[in-house]
Amino acid sequence: MGTNYWWRRRRPTTAPKAPRTLDIDRFARNQCASLTSDQVASLGLGAFRTTSFDTGCRWSTDEKTTFDLRFVKVDTLGQVYRDANNGDWPVFEPFDVNGFPAVKRQQPNTDKDAVFNCNVTVGTAPSQGIEIIALNTGQRVDWCAKSVAAAQFVVHNLGG
Repeated sequence: MGTNYWWRRRRPTTAPKAPRTLDIDRFARNQCASLTSDQVASLGLGAFRTTSFDTGCRWSTDEKTTFDLRFVKVDTLGQVYRDANNGDWPVFEPFDVNGFPAVKRQQPNTDKDAVFNCNVTVGTAPSQGIEIIALNTGQRVDWCAKSVAAAQFVVHNLGG
């Protein structure tokens, strides 16, 4: 019996459906407001610079450390599942956030100068979702714990 390499395991390619629609338009004009200041602080992002842009919100210390939150009006979770077996993401872990389907993806790295990252995608309706994209270069940070917690906060704040 050989090693069970991630690329030998077939992952599901059809995303689970959201149990109901969350109104992401509620924060469309200011996606940064989808997290309270206390929630931002609990994620360790309180000292980060906050930048709001048309497609989302970014907390950053510089170009090497960013934490992005985006509400998207496409089937982002479906796309994540359709691409599940392309080899880009060694870590692919489906989970749920208050009943809403989600996936955590990561490219682990052990190099001291490496990029540490985590992407979390949550389906909030058939053709919409939440994306959280965290990355940092050089410092080992558990971005997945922060990204999952942020997803839980946002879904809760949206009434999920």
